Amino acid sequence: MGSIYYSIGRKNDSFANYHKALGLYEILEDIIGQSAIFNNLCDYYTDRGDYVKALQSLKKSLEIDVKTGDLLGQAIVIYNSGDTQFQMGNLEGAEESFNKCLNLYQRVNNRLGTGYANTGLGLVAMEQDRFDIAQNHFNRALEIFNEVGSKMWQLHVMARIAELNLLTGEYARANQLTDNIILLAENNLDYEATIYARLVKSRLHITESLAEPKINTILLQQADIELHKLLDIFSEQGASLDLNFQVYAFLCRVHYHLANMKKAVEYCEKAKNFRDEILKYIKKTGMAEKFQNRRVYRDFNIFCKKTKLTD
Repeated sequence: MGSIYYSIGRKNDSFANYHKALGLYEILEDIIGQSAIFNNLCDYYTDRGDYVKALQSLKKSLEIDVKTGDLLGQAIVIYNSGDTQFQMGNLEGAEESFNKCLNLYQRVNNRLGTGYANTGLGLVAMEQDRFDIAQNHFNRALEIFNEVGSKMWQLHVMARIAELNLLTGEYARANQLTDNIILLAENNLDYEATIYARLVKSRLHITESLAEPKINTILLQQADIELHKLLDIFSEQGASLDLNFQVYAFLCRVHYHLANMKKAVEYCEKAKNFRDEILKYIKKTGMAEKFQNRRVYRDFNIFCKKTKLTD
């Protein structure tokens, strides 16, 4: 039930059910069941920005998987650890974890997992502006997901490739790819791929608006529509603090360039509130500086300072 509640956005009900299940597994002395719950709790904590508890939960899961000799279980947990560290801005730790899980997935000949690991390594490389390396990892991942028939992960990697196209100035490719992803993802009710594709689409409109003064307003209005569609999805399905931050950070940019300063300041404050909520947890790890050096947070901080929208 915990997984079902999580998938439909009822995060608190999900957490409660995971804890009930954990209690039962402890009574039954079922350590494999306990490991699965500790691993699943990671998603709940990362959504709240509490990466410390997420990593602590994953550590408990990994200890059990090591004890039972479950190599696949270890690979899954280490991948989730890499993803959590990536969100924290600890790129070195994330890359190490993704390489470790890649080795484990290859040892157990798990092609799907090998695709996951390459996706993670691509994300790290893209964040570090190592675009050619990122493209290679994404291409490997997409090839694997096509091979094993994972339509969901195909779309997820395609969304990352669209983001890469945006960052490297290949706007036409990014535009076409995001349109295709959104159509396919919405038909398959794949909210995660839809969210990432619409985020890229909105960023694309903002970027292009700065280079196309004749259609500047139209592009910014299109970005505004995309971002509000995301807020509608969040209200139905829930979303992490990080995703909420990103949407409001981009809405801030849109309305600043539309010269709607009242709205720009309002959205800026909302983005700051989500960022600061995450920072409450991040500061406990001593990783605040690395976290704020993630591209999306760094760009927001620079933008706010430059425009003087906030102190």
